[in-house]
Order: sequence, then structure tokens, then C-alpha cells
Amino acid sequence: MSFRFKTLLGFFALITLSMFVITWGSLHLLKISHERELEKHTRQIAKFLTITLKDKIIQQDALAVTTFLQAFYRNSDIVYIRVITPPSTVLAKIGNTALLKHQFSEDLHVSDVKDGIFDTKANIYQTGQVIGYIEIGVLTISVFTALDEAKAQTTYYLLFLLSLALLFSFLLVNYLAHPLKQLVKPFHILTQKDATLISSHKDELIKTVMSFNRLTKKFQQTQQTLRQSKTSAEYSKQRLAAVLAHSGEGLVMINAEGIMLAFNPAAENMFSYEAATVLGKNVNLLMPEPYRSQHQSYISQYLATKKSNIIGIGKELTALRSDGKTFPVHLSICELQHLQENIFIGLIQDLTQQKEQEVKLNQVEALKNSILKLNPNSIIAINQTGHIIEFNSQAEQLFGHSRESVMGLTMDEVLMPYASRQAHRLGMERYLDSGESVVLGKWVEMMALHQKGHEFPINLIVMPTKVHENIIFIALLQAKSA
Repeated sequence: MSFRFKTLLGFFALITLSMFVITWGSLHLLKISHERELEKHTRQIAKFLTITLKDKIIQQDALAVTTFLQAFYRNSDIVYIRVITPPSTVLAKIGNTALLKHQFSEDLHVSDVKDGIFDTKANIYQTGQVIGYIEIGVLTISVFTALDEAKAQTTYYLLFLLSLALLFSFLLVNYLAHPLKQLVKPFHILTQKDATLISSHKDELIKTVMSFNRLTKKFQQTQQTLRQSKTSAEYSKQRLAAVLAHSGEGLVMINAEGIMLAFNPAAENMFSYEAATVLGKNVNLLMPEPYRSQHQSYISQYLATKKSNIIGIGKELTALRSDGKTFPVHLSICELQHLQENIFIGLIQDLTQQKEQEVKLNQVEALKNSILKLNPNSIIAINQTGHIIEFNSQAEQLFGHSRESVMGLTMDEVLMPYASRQAHRLGMERYLDSGESVVLGKWVEMMALHQKGHEFPINLIVMPTKVHENIIFIALLQAKSA
């Protein structure tokens, strides 16, 4: 075996081993990278859904949740989404019917997936308690498809490069410097000729040129595929942006410096700003003092410690409109990573009407309590099933029962003698069926049952009233004088 042959063999073996090690390492890292990206993306989607749908889930608004999921479902490789509330109630679900029937089993990593679907879930919290969770399944085929394509292309490139390495080793060992210099001229000449002429030529250098041309064509095809993938990704991004733009809640997106990057139509209506006038400005524009001065320090502290009392939780705050007026809002924030940059998305709900309604309800409740307390008569209210829903202090004195002990119990079993109970039940059923009654709206005398067990006479008048499609019976009672 000649020295030149040994040198050729050793050099070629070294190049081959190096290429295989580099190729194997690159494919392994590519696989891990794709798997981690899919895991991160899926969990971010689940987390985003818990924040976006939290209020609707609390309200048990299955229709709103389902509508949002239907819009969101068409924008990714998601095969199913299921919203669960305690104890194990499916509030909403969408996706492959067969998969939705299977028992959920969470996958920690894509590498653990056996059925081609990465299953994960995210809890929904309210005041530190889990009030439900979202289960989501995403196809993993994109990871393995990309890996298979990479393997196929890498194998092709590897074989081609090995062929070149062998040729280069041969030329180097045999000191073929002059023929290599002559390669430049034929290359320029031959690339200007018809491809059929090149493919029919038997010269080895011409065949190398032909192989290079095929490699170039393959590379161009790969670039075209990448451009198509980018176009598809942009389309999906536009679809998602359209969904967010039509959201009923205000959406504001900022970067780590607090600069507003997105401001949807709902936010425009809420704050009375046009998006064009606020984009590029600091989000503290929408805050009154002291939040305005302190906001950037909140962001800096969060980025340094990753601890926050609002991100992923939600909080009621005060916001500032363009006219300088403040109003109450509920703010939910989620964090995303985009091109190694921290992005914060805030979903804002105007609580003005809710707070006004709460004030009105508190006023009505206070008025009701005053009437019940100041009225000299005993007042008892029951619903259409006969259960006690109000029992004032005068009634406590008349019957000897505390309010807390009788609320939710049926009036006939607690306050009526046994002989009167059947007639009371039949009278209620007759009124609810036909609207007819011989005692409603009239003062009547009857016997009542005291907490201590003895019977005593009372005067009673009962008036029915309708509240939210339900019948409420309000009774005024007086102890009959001896």
C-alpha cells in the first residue's frame, strides 16, 4: 500500500468521521430544539387561554367560551381543547371527537409522547384557589416531519460533500494544483452551455459541475419551501390578530420598556384614544398617579425577580381616559417571548357599569334591611318551593327562631302545626298552576307553631310578587291579641 494511498485513506476517514459527528450532533440538537419549542408554545397557548377565558369560566358562560375556542382552534396544530370546572365538569370543548372521549393523560415532554399528540393542561386560579383548568392537545407530527426533512436533506448534502472530500483528498495527495487552477476556466465556459451537453460529457470535472448545479437547484427549492412556510406563518399571525381585534375586551401590548406595540379597537373605545396616537408611547399614559410614576419600576422589578402580584393572576385597578377621568378596570396580563424580547399583553375589562350596579344593589339591600328592621310586623318571605328566604327580627321574636336557623328551610315544617301543613302545600300548588287562591291578599286567622313547640294564634296576610320570572310570597304576621 503506497504512502499516497495511506494518506488519502487517512485524510478521507478523518473528514468522514468529522462530518458524521457534526451531522449527528446537529440533528440531535435540532430534535431537542423543536421539541422544546413545541412544549413551550403549547404551554403558552394554554396559559393564554386561562387568562383570556378566566372571567367567562367563572361566569359559567359556556357559549362565550366555546365561541372563542372555535375561533382560536383554526389557527394552529391544536387537535382538541377542553375546559374543565370542579369537580370534573366539562364547561366547553372543541376538537377531534374521538380524542375528546379519551381519558386525559398529561405529557411532561414531547419525547414521552406515544400517540402523536402532546397533551398538557393549565390551571385557572382565583384568589389563589384552582377554579378549573384547560386541557389541550397539539400534534407533534410537525417536529418529526421537520426532522425527517432535515435528515433527508442532510443525507443528500453529506453524500455530496463526502464525494467532494474524496475528490479533494485525491487531488491534494497527488499535488494536482495545476488541474485545479484549470477548473476555473472550464467552469465559466460550461455553465453558459446547454445542460444536456454538460450531462453527456464524460469528463469528471464536468460531472462535478453537474452535481453542483443539482445542489444549487435543490437549495433554491429549499429556499422556496422556507418562503412558503413563512407566508403560512404570517397568515396565521394575521388570523390571530383579526380575532384579537374583534375581542370585546381591551387589548394593549407593550415591551419591557413599557412602550405600546398594539392597541385594539375595544381599547380605543374604552380609553377614548385612537391607536395611532398612542402606539410608540409609554403605557403609563393610561394610568393615574401614583401608578404612572411607579409603573416602569414594577416592570424592572419583575424582570429581575420574575415575581408579580398581577401577571397570570388579574387585578382590579383604576385607569385614565384621554379626558382625564378615571374609571375602574379589571386587568389580566400574560408574558410572551418574541425574538428573545419580553412582550406583555394586557386584557382590560371596563368595570364601570358593574361597579354602578353594585352600588345600586347595595343601596337596595340597605333599604330592604331598613324596612325589615323598622316594620312593626313580622315579615317572612318564601320562594315558590316554600323555602324561607327572609325572616326579620320581629319574626324572630314572634316564633322564637333565629334568622340563621330557619333560612333555607320550608315554612310549613318549621312554623305551622301539623294539621295546617297539607292545606298550605295544596294552596301553593293551586296558585302556581292556575293563579287562583282564596287566601292571598286577605287577612286570615290561623294557628302558628312556636320554636318551643306550643301553638299560638296569629293574623296573617300573604302577597305574591314576581321577581325575575320567579314567584316570591311575602307574609306579614301579627300575634293575635288574647
